Amino acid sequence: MIDFSTLEKVAEFKNYELNWLEGRDVNAVYLILVDDEYYIGSSHYVYLRIQQHLKLLLTNNHHSDKLQEKFNSIHDFSVYILERGIEKKNLLIREEFYIRKYNPSLNIMKPKGGYKHRIKDIIKEKGLTINEVAEKMGITRVTLSTQINGTANISSYEKIAEALEVPMWQLFASPEEVRKESGASVCPYCGGLLDVEVNLKKKG
Repeated sequence: MIDFSTLEKVAEFKNYELNWLEGRDVNAVYLILVDDEYYIGSSHYVYLRIQQHLKLLLTNNHHSDKLQEKFNSIHDFSVYILERGIEKKNLLIREEFYIRKYNPSLNIMKPKGGYKHRIKDIIKEKGLTINEVAEKMGITRVTLSTQINGTANISSYEKIAEALEVPMWQLFASPEEVRKESGASVCPYCGGLLDVEVNLKKKG
């Protein structure tokens, strides 16, 4: 569930007029909210990209049938920025991260894998080996290594996340992002997540 009160709204389309509320971001991941559903994308020029979306929606030609159908039922939307100031080479990686994290219902082209992940780091952080994770998944070490090194699809990532006992989006998140979402602590030396146990004893 997204808390929209924590996000910056940069534009809204209402009464057939697009109003840009904030700066025209570059290199950002954006979210288009239509009623109670949303679409996530990224662009080097968000302002121009939203105009392109709007043109396609108004002419009933948008590539996402789900977004088109939702727009046709209400004819307004809002635009929020999920992350800005991203290096151009990392735009799709960050878009991938947010799509996996929030699973937007209006996106029809979901991630197919091949983006940067932290699977090997997470395996080390949990004190496991590739052999042990493969055994938990019921596959061979060679198969798991092949998936980690570039052939994994959505189903494979889900199974890897289940074996590592983490949500799938954490496979693509930095330790800092995981800490921010879960309140966990991060090791200042290696950047890994710390499993902190606190025992409280009542005196007297």
